[in-house]
Amino acid sequence: MKWFKHDTNASNSVKLARLINLHGYEGYGIYFKLLELIASPIETSNISEWGTLNSLYNDVYLSSNVFKMDLNRFKLIKKDMIRLGLFLQKRGKISCPELLTKLV
Repeated sequence: MKWFKHDTNASNSVKLARLINLHGYEGYGIYFKLLELIASPIETSNISEWGTLNSLYNDVYLSSNVFKMDLNRFKLIKKDMIRLGLFLQKRGKISCPELLTKLV
């Protein structure tokens, strides 16, 4: 997927507002970067898979190479995103079913 819709008032949603209260706009930025990473391989031919990111395999890579941050800090923010319902985690993979509503 080359792009997805980003609501202009996304930061006002209850879930994202809670994330911002916990982690500031650092958490908000990480959320949208994870959405980009999940969405990037999605194409019309594989849309039924609705995008997943193997989070257990990628935690070290993601935090050190993409986010340039401490691994434990990244894991805490990711854990809170899952707890808040921004992502689902199943069998070591995180996904975002709401991303389907953003498809163009």
